[in-house]
Amino acid sequence: DERLTGLQFLGAVLIMTGLYINVFGLRWRKAVKVGS
Repeated sequence: DERLTGLQFLGAVLIMTGLYINVFGLRWRKAVKVGS
């Protein structure tokens, strides 16, 4: 079913986006702490 595949793809994109945001957020926090 194309709809199911689309939902799986969307879910994968959301998960990857969440991981990137978490990693970037941690690095940004560390950079801010070091800067201050």
